[in-house]
Amino acid sequence: MMYVLVALESRYYEDPIITTTDAEPSLDFVRTTKKSTGALDIHSDTRPSSTGQGKTKIVAFCNYNYRSVAVVWYARMTRLGYSSHVLVATDQEMADFLNKQTPSLRYEVMIHSAMAPEFQEKNKDVRDRHVLQLLMAVRWKYLLVQLEQGTHILLTDVDNIFTRYHSMEQFENTSVDIWHAYATKFPLSMFKKQGFVVCSGMSWWRSSPAAIRFSRLMQKTCGNYCDDQQRLNGILAGPETGMVWDWTSEVLASRLTNGTESDPRYVGLLQKEVYGTSNATGHRAGIWDRDFAYRGRVDPEPCPENNWVSMPILAVAQRSQSWRVKRDSFEVWDKNCGVVEAKG
Repeated sequence: MMYVLVALESRYYEDPIITTTDAEPSLDFVRTTKKSTGALDIHSDTRPSSTGQGKTKIVAFCNYNYRSVAVVWYARMTRLGYSSHVLVATDQEMADFLNKQTPSLRYEVMIHSAMAPEFQEKNKDVRDRHVLQLLMAVRWKYLLVQLEQGTHILLTDVDNIFTRYHSMEQFENTSVDIWHAYATKFPLSMFKKQGFVVCSGMSWWRSSPAAIRFSRLMQKTCGNYCDDQQRLNGILAGPETGMVWDWTSEVLASRLTNGTESDPRYVGLLQKEVYGTSNATGHRAGIWDRDFAYRGRVDPEPCPENNWVSMPILAVAQRSQSWRVKRDSFEVWDKNCGVVEAKG
């Protein structure tokens, strides 16, 4: 499949100073949606940064529904001292919103495919879920293009809470091609099959031939829309990759038990870092220690040690206001688990 890359004029964007309000930002333009032409355009509207051949770009994808979460995430990454972070808008409304930010910020645009006809007459919940799956597909198309161009990628959701500066060189200087983060137990069938699942919205990818082979496999499997949490873990657990994991006694003994954890969602989860190799693609994979890349409560007791990023779980009762809860989770996390450590 060929992707059409449309390079627009280069613009210089200053990093923003963002303040949050109780309401979503309002727009002063007519809301329109750009129709998909069948080809995917990447509009590169980013300022020059330290990212180049063989360096890591930090990328978060967002549509208009989560615009306030996106600007909070961007401002936080700036405060921490990162200089290669960028937002990728997946619908035209988000692109227009980012274009009107003052002060402005680094962003790119990759519009998702049009809604599939079979979803257009469904109820709002089903349509919203489908739009999310369209966004999920965009990040795998984008990832493949970037890796093939020689750029390493830290792929993250906009609601992931980074708590300190961590040099990307510490990933670049290892032998690992792809770093993953532990999830909880979804999809359950894959958890039962391989003993763990990883988050589709938090990973680091090396621009290596082996990682590119895996990326192509993931992009092909996802297509124009998918639940990428299911697809990613399905591939890792399936014959397509032939993953062989280095199960040490220390890793296996790190599973939470009923004696240390009362919430059944977390009982049985691995805690320690583990490594594996694909017999099919040849890539070397690692899964970060769960405290380093934490997936769990937004107010854990105790707080994870040596934490770098947190991926709080949203309570079911809060999902009707998910954008607000996700935005506010940054403040909740900081009140419970401490100080943001900037680059020093």
